[in-house]
Formats: sequence, structure tokens, C-alpha cells
Amino acid sequence: MEKGLRRLMCAAGLLGIAAFVLALLLVVLFLVGLNHWQQPVDEELAPAVLALVVIYAVCIAVAIAMLPLAGVCLGTGIYQVCAFAKGELRRRIVVMTVLGLVFSALLLVAALFFLFMFGSLGSLQIFTDAAFGSMISVGAGLCALSIAAVAVQGVCLSRLRRARKAQQMQVEAYFTQPPPYAGPNF
Repeated sequence: MEKGLRRLMCAAGLLGIAAFVLALLLVVLFLVGLNHWQQPVDEELAPAVLALVVIYAVCIAVAIAMLPLAGVCLGTGIYQVCAFAKGELRRRIVVMTVLGLVFSALLLVAALFFLFMFGSLGSLQIFTDAAFGSMISVGAGLCALSIAAVAVQGVCLSRLRRARKAQQMQVEAYFTQPPPYAGPNF
């Protein structure tokens, strides 16, 4: 495997691992924040409590759904980093890169949806400004990291397929060559 492709695979793997860490941090911050949210003081917010509970339930469901998605990104990232160390070009590497690409895209969609739902809670001012800002910044960081992971996984996939095709053509060319001429056979 060429050096540039190996570095690209390592970068894709490290982005998958970092995406898991940020998703886990986001879920932990949100679940810890549920215990420490400040009560709304305005009495006009009382009818909106049902909507608030529904938004919280959706945020919790999306946050919990992000963990398995990020777990697959972690697994593919670890595999890609190990494949980088070995430098072997196998079919399984292409499959893992496809898995990393798909689950990074799904993680991006889930993180964007979580940020949209959590951002709608900002106007109610039920979280402190620092807690709300930290959640939004970690969520935005996860979105940016997921976008980078999708881009790097896509480039890595195209380069891997090209390298696998070249490797396959070399093997086919080797086996289709006539045997060397050894002279007349008497």
C-alpha cells in the first residue's frame, strides 16, 4: 500500500475514534445537564411543559441513538488504524471504509437533529448560558468532525478502490502471461 493511502487511512481511523469520543462527551454532558437544569421562572411557560417534556424525550432518544452509531465509527476507526500499521491491502479494508462512511454520515444526521432540537430549548432559558453554550459547542464540534470524517472516508474509499483494482490487474496479468520459452521439447 502506498504511503499517501496509508496516511489517509490513518486519518480516517483517527477521525472515527474522535467522533466516538465527542459523541460520548455530548451524551454525558446532556444527561448530566438534565440533573442540573434551572427551573423556568416565568408562569407563562407552564402550558409549554408538555412540549418541553417531548423535546427532552426526543433529545434523549437521539442522544442514545448516537452512541451505537459512534461505536461503529470507533470500531472502523480502530480497524483502519491497525490496517495502516500493517500496510496490507485487503478487501475487508474497503468494507470497513464503507461502514465508516455510512455510519459517519448517519452520525452527522443524528448530531444535526440533536442540535436542532436542543437549540430550540435555548429560547426557554432553562439551562444556564455556560451549560447551553458548552452543549452547542460540543455538538457543533461533533458535526464538524463528522463532516470531515465523511469527506476523508469518501476520498479514502475512492483511493482504496483504485488501488485494489490496480492490484487485481497485476495479479491477472501475472496469471495470463504465457510461460517462458524453455526451448524445444524433444
